[in-house]
Amino acid sequence: MTAPVHPLVAALDAVLEDAARRQGVAVGEVVVIRVEAARWPDSCLGLGVAGEPCTEALTKGYRIRLRGGATYRCDLEGHFRRERRSIPRPEDSPISDEIRLHYTATGGIAGLRHEYETDSTRLTASEVRELRSLITESDFFNAAVGRASEIPDGITRRLWIAVGRRNREVVRGDGVEVKDSRPFDELVSWVEERMVS
Repeated sequence: MTAPVHPLVAALDAVLEDAARRQGVAVGEVVVIRVEAARWPDSCLGLGVAGEPCTEALTKGYRIRLRGGATYRCDLEGHFRRERRSIPRPEDSPISDEIRLHYTATGGIAGLRHEYETDSTRLTASEVRELRSLITESDFFNAAVGRASEIPDGITRRLWIAVGRRNREVVRGDGVEVKDSRPFDELVSWVEERMVS
């Protein structure tokens, strides 16, 4: 006979597996900072998207915060959703709001190196809005970092982005086993379209 599993244990298991997959680390390396009981306004845990069928009913569950800032919402059945954090935009502080970006692609048979570097002052207002949206939608500051391994004739791509004082670099390419979201791929495509040899 199997002992019943507490809803919090089921929620934690699901969240830890998802966070480990996103970060590219073992489940044991994910650190839980806080767990608190919560109530959500609907079956989508208050995070439904336009057109998504969400039953309007008070849903009991948990908010789980992890080291690194990721926060998850869970119900009592182990269903979870990850809260999206928008990039902070402090008022009256252009330095805290500035976006800086550096991208390099190196390697290949000829050992080529391609780079692209920009910041808020070099982009148009619409490009800054588009880039800020892509960074937020891709949840860049929580993306798996990735680890480059030596692959003969392989290509390694490094994308470093800073918003204010917050920054992160991710590594992708041959030998880097990370499954990225579509919004993350769209962010990388935006950068690669602007890259010059």
